Amino acid sequence: MLASIPAPRGTAGRVEKSFPDDASAKRWVADCLAARNDDRPYPDADNYQHSVARVVALKMQPRSFSETAWAWWREVYVEDRRALPERRASVETMLRRRIVPFFDAQVDSIDQLRRDHVREFVRFLAGYEPLPTSLRQRRLTAVPTTSLTITQAAEHCGVSRSTIRRRWLDGRFPNAGRRRGSVDIEIPITDLVAAGLVDRAGTLNKHSPAWALRKTTAGGHLAVLREVIAYAIAHREIDTDPSNGINVMPPNPDRTTHRQAKRKKYVFEYPVCAKVVQHLHIHHAVAFWIQRVIGLRIGEVFGLHVGDIGDFGDIGLASISRQGGKKRLAYDERGQVVKLDEVERVKTATSSRVIAVPLPLLELLRVYINAFHTDPSTGEVDHDARLIVGLQAANVAGDGAYRTALKKAFAAEGLTYEEIGFSASTHHLRASLGGELKLQLAIDDLIRSEILGHLVRSGGGAAVTMRSYTPALPQLEPFIAIARVQGPFITEQIGSLIIPITHPHPLGHVTHLDEHRLATAHSVLEAAGCIATDSELVTISEAVRVLGESRSVLRQAITQGSVRTTSVEHATGGPVTYVHLDDVLALKLQRQPGDDGISSEEAAQLLAISQWSVRQLILSGALPAMKQANNRYRISRAVVETQRDNLMRLAALGERAIRLAEAATRLQLSTHATKRLLQAGKLEADPESALDPNGAFYITIASIERYEEDARARARRARRSDTLPDDWLALEDVIAASGKNRVELLALSGKGLIIKRDLKYKFFVHRESPLLSVLITAEQ
Repeated sequence: MLASIPAPRGTAGRVEKSFPDDASAKRWVADCLAARNDDRPYPDADNYQHSVARVVALKMQPRSFSETAWAWWREVYVEDRRALPERRASVETMLRRRIVPFFDAQVDSIDQLRRDHVREFVRFLAGYEPLPTSLRQRRLTAVPTTSLTITQAAEHCGVSRSTIRRRWLDGRFPNAGRRRGSVDIEIPITDLVAAGLVDRAGTLNKHSPAWALRKTTAGGHLAVLREVIAYAIAHREIDTDPSNGINVMPPNPDRTTHRQAKRKKYVFEYPVCAKVVQHLHIHHAVAFWIQRVIGLRIGEVFGLHVGDIGDFGDIGLASISRQGGKKRLAYDERGQVVKLDEVERVKTATSSRVIAVPLPLLELLRVYINAFHTDPSTGEVDHDARLIVGLQAANVAGDGAYRTALKKAFAAEGLTYEEIGFSASTHHLRASLGGELKLQLAIDDLIRSEILGHLVRSGGGAAVTMRSYTPALPQLEPFIAIARVQGPFITEQIGSLIIPITHPHPLGHVTHLDEHRLATAHSVLEAAGCIATDSELVTISEAVRVLGESRSVLRQAITQGSVRTTSVEHATGGPVTYVHLDDVLALKLQRQPGDDGISSEEAAQLLAISQWSVRQLILSGALPAMKQANNRYRISRAVVETQRDNLMRLAALGERAIRLAEAATRLQLSTHATKRLLQAGKLEADPESALDPNGAFYITIASIERYEEDARARARRARRSDTLPDDWLALEDVIAASGKNRVELLALSGKGLIIKRDLKYKFFVHRESPLLSVLITAEQ
């Protein structure tokens, strides 16, 4: 390559040099021109004789979807730690269980990802697409093929553990049970086949869609997928985002495992709450009222310490800054993920707040703190203790027992899904406060969101501006004013939040407190009216004499909760345990003195049902029984005979009546239409429908047959009405012949025209009507 440039200034001619390539020549020419402008000597051309190696950008081998997804997860959640450990764990679960297996089955590398794959994934989350082969094979090879535990069955069938457990309790797995020496429930594959969860080969049906997720859960999966795609775009693994314009779908109603609300949720007003709280012991009752009155989340309730409650006479303040109630993930000093009983953080930034406590709730908290957090000898209050006392450990209060107890209390008052049309939970107490503040007390939405710890989401940018330019008042005046209004509102409805508790163990099974401390707490609560004293108390020895049984029988009844106990401080200084006399008398009546009872095997023979069915009747409470030390049950013969009579009556009921759903199928009507016929008196309900253990509604077969015969008669009359004798004319023909309209002719009925209407609402005019000839002649 030959290069030529003008000679240096002051000399004539040009300078020419030869180079091995074009790039070297251009670099020499550029450096020489720069030197000429600066009046410097030209650089030596020999230094440019070596060719520069060309830099070739090697195309990187495209990674698989799983490699890219896990690289993003490690960068965001492990290396940079951009989120809390709970979020890290939940995203890891989303990737491991659904996102990575799904897309690894669809594409070999991430650059093959297309919009159709994302659409199919969204349909898979909504329950409209089959389960991918990789997910199905992973589940099948991870579990045995004969019987499964509840956890294995949930993983095997692609549903939650609660779904499997609920179906087991409903009797859908009749052969499931515990093996000798094992605590796990084992479910045979045959039961899963019978329940429709797997096919007859014990494998998931590859043509059946996956179980649908809730719309919010599916939205979380789609958001994680979009983060992975954005990471791939940033690393130039793909060019465009294939998820643009794709949103989550409503879940497939045929593949949902959660129950949709049948009616709009409504506020649980204070009279209803007062009935529910009677079924809770004092610790859960306090948590219940905190949620209902000041709207705390369940984690915030169990994160409160005694020192977080400020008592200012007629008003109180509660500081919310931590969460508890269950093991939560956190980072330690070395950056490792650890589990803690409570964490010094709340759900969102707006959840850290100070709330005014109305006087009725403050009075209840005073009694509770005096009973459990005040030293009886010195009167000192332990401000560092957890407000809600833990049952097994002093400062470890769990919310699992509270959720279970509240579910049972709702059921005791008829607030179940079947009765009210929606599922009530701990969150509904908090939601009830929100409805009360808005609909009954007319509180501003911004202040209401501050109390509940919410962000104002409606209104878009306007809502953000409203929050940004509406800072909280340091004096908390608006919230104190609301508490002063809320207090009289509560008092007007139920008088006080101190409701007498009818729970068998009003103090709960607190194992870490000694008898003396429990007796003192019982005295404080009883004096305040928190414990119902509707039964005479007797000692254990007196109860044994009244019962006429051994002491172990009474102890067993106390353990099962059928006999309530109360610890009372004795005059000598030590606590004495008493039992309620009415519970002892009820137990004596149930056991029937002189009858040693029969075993569950004998009961199964008398009732002509399986032993599993007998056990289910015992567990459901329909068949009272006494559990012995060898984990076997003894049942009163009279109770079994009564149950046998009920089963015989139920069998007779099945012969003369059928269930509502079966009646609707037989009549080819909807269930709603069948109920309307029942309300109209065209069908009859069997008076012994209450015998059915599942609460099914029965309709007598005789009334169904009468309705079918009436329907056939109506059909015959309708067919006969289509063929009228020759002396009748259709109303339309008379309209055409007379020039009158329909209204004018019908107005002449009985005034010269003889008009008849059939079952199909068709009108006819008799040929011999006096006015008919006049009308036709006038028109002509």
